[in-house]
Amino acid sequence: GFASRRAGEREGVLTTHLLLFRGSRLTLNVAAAQGHVKVEVLDAGGHPVPGYSRAECSLQGLDSTRQEVSWQGRSNLKPVSGKPVRLRFYLQKADLYGFQIR
Repeated sequence: GFASRRAGEREGVLTTHLLLFRGSRLTLNVAAAQGHVKVEVLDAGGHPVPGYSRAECSLQGLDSTRQEVSWQGRSNLKPVSGKPVRLRFYLQKADLYGFQIR
């Protein structure tokens, strides 16, 4: 775990270790009222999973303890549930306090 990760004017990147989960929704505890957060799902080889790339995700102007993440309007992670993946977070003018997959 981590206490929080902060990114200022320059974009920061955080990549998790390999994760195995059974949930279908990713929520963030994040403060990015003046910035943005993007999340991509990577396969075990480190490549973006189709449909879950950075370009397909954008969360702007938010401050929430349970912000649901979506990729082009889709928030269901069922296609990658039970498979080894990493999450890569891109932050600018944002604080990421935690994430949860339910």
